Amino acid sequence: MLRLQRTASRVEIFCSRAHFDYSSKQEIEAMKGVLEHQKLQLASLHAPTSKDASAMRESGIPLSVCEVERVRRIEAMDEFKRGD
Repeated sequence: MLRLQRTASRVEIFCSRAHFDYSSKQEIEAMKGVLEHQKLQLASLHAPTSKDASAMRESGIPLSVCEVERVRRIEAMDEFKRGD
């Protein structure tokens, strides 16, 4: 008989719409369901690092709260709040 042993009980999630659309309440609920079903604990949730142009790929526009331009700092904070 084959026995499988779970080696991980905690996971990290990176907020990248290409992998996990953190702005979608439906996808957040689905992720919650998967974590509960698999008995996994969320160890950390990483803020987005770039602005996604679409759900299929990242645009490469970096997001930073340390941005020199005020408009880009505000844009970064707005995107971070979507992952809330």
